Amino acid sequence: MIAFWSFAGPMADFHGWAPQDGPAKRNLIGKTSHPKILKEGVYGRHGFHTTTNTLDGKMEAYEARPKDKGSYPGIVVLMEAFGLNDHIKKVTERIAQEGYVAIAPDLYHRESERVVLYSDLQKAIGIMNRLQDPKVMDDVGAAIAHLKSQSIVKAGSIGVTGFCMGGRFTYLS
Repeated sequence: MIAFWSFAGPMADFHGWAPQDGPAKRNLIGKTSHPKILKEGVYGRHGFHTTTNTLDGKMEAYEARPKDKGSYPGIVVLMEAFGLNDHIKKVTERIAQEGYVAIAPDLYHRESERVVLYSDLQKAIGIMNRLQDPKVMDDVGAAIAHLKSQSIVKAGSIGVTGFCMGGRFTYLS
């Protein structure tokens, strides 16, 4: 089992991913400077920016893959209200480290401002409130189609996870 957590506001720098048991947990032993906070450098950057087609045109996304060759299940990572920021990119990379091809679509791709600081909750809520459920579901469908088109993704093995606002869209998916 894997537990996810994320905080906004004064705790915005405290984000985590905690493998509850198994090899992932063993791989993290001795790689943190604090028992509850994983260092950014542990995972490194092995993700990349990509685009996929939606009914409204191109949508940017962030994709990460396991380092080893093989065939893996896919995960769509739906962002929180603050946009496709570094935190969501790191989460996407961590999911890839666990053996998934992960893609985080930029659900704000129709907006002029697409990433909001954690300290500006009102702005994030304003952008979030302009989203339209049918368009977001089209975006999620485009991210799923992108994963299905990748030869590295196991057929029939695609899931969706999300955080805060993205959790609601996960439920709708």
